[in-house]
Amino acid sequence: MTSSHFLNCCNKKALSLSYGYIKSPDNAIRHEQELSATLTEQQKIILEIIKDNHTKLMSLGERDAFCRGFSLAVRLMIDSMSDKT
Repeated sequence: MTSSHFLNCCNKKALSLSYGYIKSPDNAIRHEQELSATLTEQQKIILEIIKDNHTKLMSLGERDAFCRGFSLAVRLMIDSMSDKT
């Protein structure tokens, strides 16, 4: 398996995970185990790096969504309080 083919497979798997195509954690674990069984040690290391980076990226997205939601809530609260005065 070439590096580009490996990364393409990982990207497809990551996309399917992030877009909810794989519904349960059990399926995600099974798919990861099936993929890992076909990989060399170097490719497994690369997969771990990809998973770690994906986790960090998701964390950034969640933090951004919280900040935007909190800002919106504060604006709504200020608007509602200013209408009553």
